[in-house]
Amino acid sequence: MSILVTGANGFLASHIVDQLLDAGHRVRGSVRSGKEDGLRSAYASYGEKFEVVVIDDIATSDLEPAFQGVRAVIHSATAIPQSTNAEHTLEVGAYYYILMKAFHSLKRQLNQTAIDGTRHILRAARAANVRNVVVTSSLAALFVNNMKDDQKDATVDENSWNPLTMEDALQPGVDPVVAYGVSKKLSEQVVWQFANDNPDIDVVTVVPPWCIGPISPHSLNPAEAVKTYSNQVIYSIINGFEGRPFREFAEHHKDYIPVFVHISDIGRAHVLALESAPSSTPKRVLVSGGYLYLSDAVRHIATARPQLRHRLPATDEAFQENRGHMKVDASSASKILGMRTYKSWQETVEETVDDILRVQGRN
Repeated sequence: MSILVTGANGFLASHIVDQLLDAGHRVRGSVRSGKEDGLRSAYASYGEKFEVVVIDDIATSDLEPAFQGVRAVIHSATAIPQSTNAEHTLEVGAYYYILMKAFHSLKRQLNQTAIDGTRHILRAARAANVRNVVVTSSLAALFVNNMKDDQKDATVDENSWNPLTMEDALQPGVDPVVAYGVSKKLSEQVVWQFANDNPDIDVVTVVPPWCIGPISPHSLNPAEAVKTYSNQVIYSIINGFEGRPFREFAEHHKDYIPVFVHISDIGRAHVLALESAPSSTPKRVLVSGGYLYLSDAVRHIATARPQLRHRLPATDEAFQENRGHMKVDASSASKILGMRTYKSWQETVEETVDDILRVQGRN
């Protein structure tokens, strides 16, 4: 029996696949047409332990072949709105940004690709008598990124929900990040309804913050992967022009929330979620490695990788970026998964920088 991982070529999903295979599991990874040969070749060393299945549209494709012989599913593929007027669709493993195909409207992204796609996966899992379901959510499902100043010191935990609705997400000119948060909230609520309707199936939602770290060694396009997804913020730190003001750099990344997790830790959380104690009610797990501030990252890179100083934003030692932000209570990861240790932000930054340089052929 296999474990199905959707969107297996994604940043997070590829790490989940790697950890499952290294733990001895049989894995079936889904991708869209045109990527199956590349993914199969990337994992060729695992032989029959890894197989590929094509799912072109997570919301409408026939999923029966994908679920044949599957005992568990980790649903990590999702859609991210890139624009409210251009017709884009994006597919990632956890949550930020790689352009895949330009043909869906924002409404279809939110409704069909994200929400209906999750519902379609869950129905197929039930029909196939799958016993364990793990779904990747997002911190964006818990709060509003552009929250008012008097809300920025709030604490979010496994009981928190983003208060915005589909109507809010479809307002003209809405911030794509806001629309994404609504889609993740509504998708996760579909999961919770499914879990309540099917108490015999063990269901876990894993809620990550900003996921940072090296790409999988099985990445299909390393040169593009290192500068997309949530690693883009680290990529932009070390690939800008010399002497650019940090204040301007920080303003360009104003949507960045300084709560992070190393990509290998969030991958580990998904694997542990499959092994967590069964429950007839859904389990929601927040995972966080702590806080990572951009000014700290810049200064740490300057010290740990001094050869890159000429590529970094110019920081005034007296300058401190705004550190008022919501707090994250990730104690659920300890209670449910037994996760008590995480890679530090310093180690995360260094590994990410080194991986970017490796792919670029620089040192």
